[in-house]
Amino acid sequence: MRFYRRLRSKKNPVPKEIAEKVAESEIGQNGRHKLHELYMDWLAAKGDWGPCVLAIRCSRSNSTDHEELYSFVTKKALEEKLGDELAKDLIHRHTEAEKKLPASQKGKFIRANPDFPTREELFTYKCFMGADERKRRRFQSSAEVSREAEILETDMYDLMDKAIG
Repeated sequence: MRFYRRLRSKKNPVPKEIAEKVAESEIGQNGRHKLHELYMDWLAAKGDWGPCVLAIRCSRSNSTDHEELYSFVTKKALEEKLGDELAKDLIHRHTEAEKKLPASQKGKFIRANPDFPTREELFTYKCFMGADERKRRRFQSSAEVSREAEILETDMYDLMDKAIG
């Protein structure tokens, strides 16, 4: 609670760098995570931003996207793909599930042919066609250095390279 009051205080404003980081967290992606990092920094500073330095931060993330592909196919195509017994079972389960759905959601598992809406042999049934899994690795790095002592600019960049690399 004190953290949020301190961020929005008009009487005793936070340093300009901190205000910029808060603004970034409010509009950017992963805003809650960035705000949490600021909160942890605030705790580390014992609740006093005072003269502070924001250090180098690096983060890596791995994610897996899983995509399933479904298609609506006729009874004949189902029988060719799955065989008679499995096709009949799938059609029976879809028919039962379709009966339980409210009118606004009808057509989720079974769809009538628009040209021949009453011909049952032309109804299409939802069928699993395949799955695709993609792995993504993302590396983000950012470096901010504040000079408070006499240091050569090349030394500062070398430190940043070592921290990121």
